[in-house]
Amino acid sequence: MRQARRWAAVLAAVLLVGGCGIRSTDVVEVGDPATAQIGTPGHEGVTLYFQGPDRLMPVVRSNTANASPVKVFAMLFAGPTQSEKAAGLRTELPAVRAWVDLERGQGDVVLRMHGPVAGLSAVARQQLVCTAAYLGGRSGVTTVRIDGSDEDTGSASCLV
Repeated sequence: MRQARRWAAVLAAVLLVGGCGIRSTDVVEVGDPATAQIGTPGHEGVTLYFQGPDRLMPVVRSNTANASPVKVFAMLFAGPTQSEKAAGLRTELPAVRAWVDLERGQGDVVLRMHGPVAGLSAVARQQLVCTAAYLGGRSGVTTVRIDGSDEDTGSASCLV
């Protein structure tokens, strides 16, 4: 038993000294990191919501501050740009052109989609709700109801 322990200790020492045959390397440069413009919702452009690595993230698209709701939701359904995708953002909305109308009431927003909403995931619905809640520099504290051609989702708030 004592000899087996001795051999195990010798073997461990040999492996540690030998480094298992792995040689060290220098740092390999591969370019700049991917970026997406994350910012304060409603400032300096339109804020769209995409799924990040672990949560929904606001992404500001500059030079779009006066975009109509139809254009804003067309950008949302188009998904993240290449640089936003490279930064780890994705969408759970279907890649279809959904025609969207937005009606603002007192303290709430109704988002009328001319297409089905029953199959949308919770993340996809939050993408729509948060984008609508912050549209036009709104505070995001409003409730949003999504009416689709197949159902009404009821009122929801942006959870971001």
